[in-house]
Parts: sequence; C-alpha cells; structure tokens
Amino acid sequence: MDVYYAHSIDGAEKSEWQTLKEHLSNVSKLSGFFADAVGAEQLGIAVGALHDAGKACQAFQLRLEGSPAKVDHSSVGAIVAYGKLREVGYPLAYAVAGHHSGLSNGLTSESGLSSLRSKLKRTDLLDAIDATVVRNMRNQLGKSAGKLSRELIEFIQRGLSDSGEIDKEGQFQAYLLTKILFSCLVDADYLDTERFMAPDNSHLRSATVDSMDGLLTKYDSYMARLCGAAENNELNACRGSVRNQCMVAAKSPQGFFTLRVPTGGGKTLSVVGFALAHAKRHGLQRIVIALPYTNLIEQTADVLRDVFGAQNVLEHHSNYDFEAVDPERAQHERLATQNWDAPIIVTTNVQLFESLFSNKPGKSRKVHNIAKSVLVLDEAQSLPDGVLKPTLAMLEMLVRSCGVTCVLCTATQPYFKDIWPFKETPQEIVADRAGFNEVFGDRTYFNNLGILTMDQLCDRLASEKQALCIVGNKTEARELYRGVAQRLEGGVAGASCFCLSTNKTPDHRMRDLKKIKALLAANRPCHVMSTQLIEAGVDIDFPVVYRELAGVDSLFQAAGRCNREGSIKEPVPVYIFECLKEDGTLFRTTSWLAKQREATRAILRERDGVIDSGAIEPFFKMRYSSDEELDAYQILSMICCNADLESSLEIMPFATIAEKYRFMPDESLPVFVRWGDEAERLYQDMLNVLEPGALARPAQRFSLSLREREIRDLEQAGYIEELAPFKILNACDGCRIVYDDKVGYRFGEEELLTLVG
Repeated sequence: MDVYYAHSIDGAEKSEWQTLKEHLSNVSKLSGFFADAVGAEQLGIAVGALHDAGKACQAFQLRLEGSPAKVDHSSVGAIVAYGKLREVGYPLAYAVAGHHSGLSNGLTSESGLSSLRSKLKRTDLLDAIDATVVRNMRNQLGKSAGKLSRELIEFIQRGLSDSGEIDKEGQFQAYLLTKILFSCLVDADYLDTERFMAPDNSHLRSATVDSMDGLLTKYDSYMARLCGAAENNELNACRGSVRNQCMVAAKSPQGFFTLRVPTGGGKTLSVVGFALAHAKRHGLQRIVIALPYTNLIEQTADVLRDVFGAQNVLEHHSNYDFEAVDPERAQHERLATQNWDAPIIVTTNVQLFESLFSNKPGKSRKVHNIAKSVLVLDEAQSLPDGVLKPTLAMLEMLVRSCGVTCVLCTATQPYFKDIWPFKETPQEIVADRAGFNEVFGDRTYFNNLGILTMDQLCDRLASEKQALCIVGNKTEARELYRGVAQRLEGGVAGASCFCLSTNKTPDHRMRDLKKIKALLAANRPCHVMSTQLIEAGVDIDFPVVYRELAGVDSLFQAAGRCNREGSIKEPVPVYIFECLKEDGTLFRTTSWLAKQREATRAILRERDGVIDSGAIEPFFKMRYSSDEELDAYQILSMICCNADLESSLEIMPFATIAEKYRFMPDESLPVFVRWGDEAERLYQDMLNVLEPGALARPAQRFSLSLREREIRDLEQAGYIEELAPFKILNACDGCRIVYDDKVGYRFGEEELLTLVG
C-alpha cells in the first residue's frame, strides 16, 4: 500500500505532510475518548477511523499537490459503514458523510445537501480507493460489529422510561446518538487538523483551569466572605436557606431538578453552588448556564469571573467583545467558544439549543461537551412555545442517557407537568419555604386599572417621581415616552425620561441603563418607558411599575423590577392596564402576545380580578393546552415518526429539522449604526482594515436588526452605506430623522423636535 497523506503544507516537502494513517489514528482515538462520555467509545473510534478514508486515492493526493479537481472523500467511509453494518451503520454513515458539509436528510435533499441515500448509492467511489484500505475498514468493522451494536442498544435503552415506547423514545435516542457521534467526530477532526496546521492555536487551548474541587473551594471562600459581611436579617436568612437546600440537594443522584426562588432570593449563586458540589460528587466535567438575554449573561458572567477568575469562565454570545480583553485571552476564548472546552460556560438559550438541533459541523462541535455536565436553564419560562416539545424532549434525553443533570430555574416556574414528551418528573430543590412569604411576598401587589387612554396613562406616569412602564411593542413605548416627556419639564424630556427598546443598539441601551440606575440610587426623578426587554434579569428597582396586560408570567417578571430590595416597607402597587390609541383601538401586537393577554383576561375573570401566585399554574395550563402549538414545526413528529428503529434511522431528516428549529425566528438583518464615539472609532477601523468582516463581533454592540423592507427604504433614501459585509446606517451627524438619543431608530416618522430636544 502506498503512503497517503491527509494534509499538506504549502512549500514543504512531503516528508513534513501529515500522513492519512496518522490523522485517522489521532481522530479515531480522540473521537472515541469524547464518545466514551456517553458510553459509545467504540462507535466514536469507528467514526474517526472511517471519516477520511476517501483520501486514500490518487485523485485526492493530486489535489493535495494543487489539482483543482474536487474529490468526494466523505462518502466512502459512510458507504463502507452502511454496507457492513446496516442498522448500526446508519449513525456512523450520517456522521462520516456529513463531517464537512453537515448532516443530511436520509431520503430528501435540503439546503443544498444531497440525501444520505443518494450518497450511499455511490458505491462506484470505492473503485478509486486503495483496495487494501477498503478491505481493512471492512475487516475492522466486522470484528467490532458486536461491540458497536451493544453500544447503540445500550444507549437507546438508557433513555427509555419504565413504560417507554421504543418506537418513540428509541427513535429520539437514535437521533441524539447520531448528533453526538457527529459532534465527537467534527471536534476531533478540527482539533487534530489544527494541531498539525496551526500548532500555536492548538497550544493556546491548553490554558490552565481549575478542577471542580478547586472551583468549589473558591466558591466556599467567596460565600464565606459574602455571608460574613451581610446583615443578619430575614432576607439574608432566606437566602441562606436557599443556598443550604441547594447544597443538600447536590448530594442527590443525577437527574432533573427545578429551582423556584423569588426575585432577590440569591438564586444565581445558590444554583452555582449546587452545580459545583453536584459535579464534584458525580465526576462531571463542566457547568453550562444558559439564559435568554444578553444582559443576563453579562451580569452572570461578571459575577462568576469575580468568584472563579476569568480563566475558568467562558462567556459565549453574539455580543461578547473579544477586543475588550487582552489579545492572548481573547484568542483562547475564541477557540474555547468553538467546542465549549471550559469548566464554566455562560451562554444563550439560542446558542445551546440551536447547536443541539443543528446539522452544521461548526455549531455541532460543542454538543459532545454538554454530556457529563450540570445544565442550568435560568428564566425557564422564556422557552418559546413553538419549539417547546422538542426542546423538552432533548433535555429529557440528555439527562437519561448523556450523564447530564438539568436544573430549571425561575421565579415563576412554568407548569410543564402535563407536557413532558417522555413523562419527566423533576425534583424541586427548595422544598422548605419557611419565611419566604413574609420576606418576598409583601413587596408588591397587583392593581388592575382596566382600560386607559394614552393621555390618562401619560398623566399618571408624569405625576410619579420615579416610574417604570412596560408595554408590548416599540411604537407604544415611543408614544408613551413622548407623551410623558411633554408633560415633564415644560415639554423637554431632559435627563430623567428614557425610552428603552430594540430600536436602540445594545450599547445605547447599556448606557441608558447606567444613567437610570444612577438616578434611582440618587433618588432623583426617573421615568422609563420600555418594552419587555427590561423584565428579565435587569437588576433595577423602581418604587412603582405599570405593566400593560400580558401573560401572567410577564406580570410577575415586571413585579420583580418593583420594590426589588424591599426598601419600601409597605407593599407597593404594580399597575396592570390596557392602553387605547387616539382612535380608540388597542395597539396592534403579535398573535402570540394576543393569546397570552387573552389567557390572562380569562384568569382575571375566573379569579374575580385577583392576580397572585395562585394564578401562575392555571395560566401555564391554559398557555400550554395545545400540543400542536408546542411543536409548531412538527420537529418532534419528524424525529419520532412511528416507524421501526431501522426505518426511522433511514429517513431521519437532520437537515430539515435544523432548518425548522429556530429558537427565535427572525427574518431581520443586522445594520451597523454610526452613533456614539465608540461606534465611530469602530467604523474608522472598518475603513482601514483589509478584512472588515473580522470586526463583525464587536460591531454587534452597535447594530440594529431591521427587516429587509426597512433596509431597502433606507437605501433608497440614501442613509445606508455598503462596506462589505456591513450595511451601515449613517446617523453620526445627529440626524434625528434616522436615529436619535431619545428613541433610537426612527426612520419614517415625522420629526418632533419639541419633544426630543
């Protein structure tokens, strides 16, 4: 057999190239090591040994020498795996065939990917491959066939409930196992290729981090200092109770937990203590904390870096600014975000779940590192309804078969009891709630004002010294801001009135929030009109809050911004209202929000207008009453397709599922806004670098998401500049027709100078 090569180096002798034998051996060992976390070591070894076998041919070797001819080297190992193993070969075949292009559908083409069936029919590809290589692959698969089959069946059986249906739960398990093998393979392949092609990057990955034992020691030390400095009062006694119960629960067997703690109860640090102690007890590898909003992630990551040091905490979301840290740390963090190789990851729900359902190699690299972890989902009520069923099913199977312990955290625990696809029964961590009602229950109360006109609402808000008003859409927030601003300070908003919405860039909103917190701390006038983006995770405390009618969970989230620290001893009101426009109609909203409002109206009717904690469970029962709406894209139906296991694997539509599963369906595009000194400096950098696209991540802090139609209108009006890959909104001259300090993006409105001056 000739010597075949996997990777070449420009200008180097062949003796310096990486041989195919070495690459396959390295990837096979590493992939097997990764897969061993879920009891699938032999499957991992096999998928690594097969993935680049198609390079053992003259055509690919010529390509390494510079030939432009394309060579399908990914299908060969898939063809051999299926031909030798049939049912057991399907997970291997999908992973091998897709390790560059992505997991394909079994039977149909999707997103430019040929189906697996069409690839498996290309047996003619084997004719060009070294016959000895093909024979060795078949022989090795034959020898390990029994072990491979046992690993597949054992993985599937671990996920079955006592009354489990193999045709349902087993199919989801086969889907998940294929995703994990794919993840193990692509990560191992990337890492070994990087080690050979970019050894400096490979070396950066080996930064020193603490063990779980070391992290727990740091946590205990931090909490001892924090508790030692805390006042001896009822609030801190309740926080201590929460933390103690978390540490006791950490001794429990792995599984599913809920953590229902009121706002201000010390939930974040307590659940981290649970996660560390639980991980140490069960030999788990990492802690993954997923949250719905960027501001929540930034706050949480900042706290955890203070406790554990920056080297132990990976913050992963689209707005993270790598330029804000030193270059070596930035490069290490960029590499770590690829596969989540860090002890503590703080990330978005979008990153987590879209990776779990993705068919793309880049997004899938991190999936295998979710195994053997403690997965903490904060603000669990924010999981979107349209993909709730497949999302919960994924969590169930990660817990049952991948060594994951999952904790659902929230102040308003969603009622999932009747909708778990595979009948999960989570255990509540905080069972003893003695003193909670006295400490947390008397801070606020709901007062339903009914229907108000815009003028009535503006009058009420302007009469308050400090007030937060939360409404359902950006237009309404803007109208309220202008109405209240007109009533304050002789028609000028001044420094005390703010409008918060996604019509402002993240950087602009962050600056506004700093000003708002400073005004509140100084007990100066402060009026904020906001969309619901302020509800979850924004550590802000108003003496009174107005909340437009929404889902009951949103009402409680709004109440968490009111008398948050209990500094006002008497309960203070959270006013619920509906607002009429000048024409006497309600503001238009999304169909989803309209349904949440109608559910809350029904709850109000049933409870004689009373909203308290007893309204939460009936609201969620009503909200989750339609199975069709909880799997709006039929993703769970595609995975659990009522076929036998082999037929299910044959037709599994990985690419279609990835296309349909969207945590946040969005047809908008980013537009960079030249507003503010920092944005202007970044714009100048864009003009002066060879590859402006390299600045895409820091640019997100200064960008808006706009619909294609809006962008076309801006282009026609001459406000958009093209600087590939960016579209840039020229607001740097202070042109209030496009973007201003007060309401942010405002193109298409009549300019009202007297209200925003």
